[in-house]
Amino acid sequence: MINTSSLLQLPTPVLTVYLDTNPGESENQGRHPAYRTWLKDEAKLMASEVPASERRLFREQIERVDASLRNLKPHQRALLLFAGPRTWEEFPVGLPLQSELHWGAPAVSQLIAVMNDHKPCCIVAVDRAGARFFRYDQDSMTELPAMSFRADTSQWKKKVQVGRARRGAPIPYGPQRDAFRIKREDSYRRFCGRVAARTNALCSAVKMSPVFLVGAKRLSEIVEARLIRQFRRPAILIDEDLARSSVSRLRIQLAPRIAACINDTMERRVQDLLKKRRGTVFGIDETLAKLQNGEISSVLVVRGLNTALRECAACGWASQTADRVCSRCGGKTVPSTLHDFLPRAAVAHHTEIELVSEATEKQFAELGGMGGWLRQRRVTHATSRPRARL
Repeated sequence: MINTSSLLQLPTPVLTVYLDTNPGESENQGRHPAYRTWLKDEAKLMASEVPASERRLFREQIERVDASLRNLKPHQRALLLFAGPRTWEEFPVGLPLQSELHWGAPAVSQLIAVMNDHKPCCIVAVDRAGARFFRYDQDSMTELPAMSFRADTSQWKKKVQVGRARRGAPIPYGPQRDAFRIKREDSYRRFCGRVAARTNALCSAVKMSPVFLVGAKRLSEIVEARLIRQFRRPAILIDEDLARSSVSRLRIQLAPRIAACINDTMERRVQDLLKKRRGTVFGIDETLAKLQNGEISSVLVVRGLNTALRECAACGWASQTADRVCSRCGGKTVPSTLHDFLPRAAVAHHTEIELVSEATEKQFAELGGMGGWLRQRRVTHATSRPRARL
C-alpha cells in the first residue's frame, strides 16, 4: 500500500504523473504508446502555467519521465510517478487511474480516491477445524496463513466412564459428558481469542477494515468480542459455513454481500452525520477552519468536489476567500484548490478523509458537500478534597 503521508513530505517542486498504461489497450501497445503522446502534449499545455523560474526544471523532469517510459514494459494497469531534482518515486498500480499531470506540491487526491474505493477489508472464516484469513478488495482476494484448531484431549476425562461396577459397590464417578463439553468449549474459546489476536495484528499492519467474520455465530461472536474497539465496532458477522470453501467460491459467495455491507455502512455514516447537530460541522469554510485548528477527527467530502481556495504562503491557512492578504497573519495568499490542500491538511492534523458514496451524494451536497466529526475533548474532573474537621 502506498503511503500518502510520506509522499506529501517530498521536497517541492515535484512533478506528479498519473498514467493509464493498461497493456490490454491496443493504443498502449507498439513503439509509440498513447500514454507517452499524452505526456508530451499535456506538458506543452502546462508549461505556460509553470512559474518562469521553474520552467527549465519542469522540462528536465518531463524528459526524465519520458526517458523512463521509453523502456517501460507495463504489466500493470497504471503508473504513478513523482519526479524532482532529488526525487524519483515510481509505483506500478494494479488499479485504474486517470492520466493527470501536476507541478508543485505532490498531488495525491486521485490516489486517495482510488484507495478509498479499493480499501482492503479482512475476511475471517472460522469453524471447528480452524480459521482462514483473507485480504479482499474489489479486484483481488488473497489468502493469508491459516490457523488450525488442535486440542490436547489426552488428559480430559472421557464422555462416559468405561467399565461396569460390581454389584453392590458404590459408584464414585458417573458420566463425564458435562465436564468433557466444558473443557472442549473452553478450548474453542481460547482458540477464538487467538484468532481475534491474529485478526487485530493483521488489520493493524495492513490497515484492513472492516472485518467480516464468516461462520457459526457461536464462534464468530467470541472472535468479535475479542477484537480491539477499532475493528470490533465495524465488524460484520455472516452466519454461513464457508470456511472450507475454495477461494474462488468464497469470493463469489461474499463479493455482493460485502459490497452491499460497505455501501450500507457509508450511508449510515452519512445519515448519522446529517442527523447530529452537536459535535459536527458542515460547509467547506467551516470544515476547513475546524480542520486547520486540529478539531476534526474525520472529514466527509463529496467525490470530485474541487473548489478554488486561497492559501497563505506564510502560515499556510486556506479558505475560499478571494482576499490576497491572509486574515490571520497578514501574509500574501496564493491560489490553491481543495484537491491540493485537503490531503496535506488531513495528514498534518491526523484526520481521516472519507469520500461520500453516490447513493448519498446529492443529499450531502445540499449541505455544502463537506462536513466532519469534531474530536471529543477529554474532560478532567477535579477531585474534591475532604473538609478538615474542626
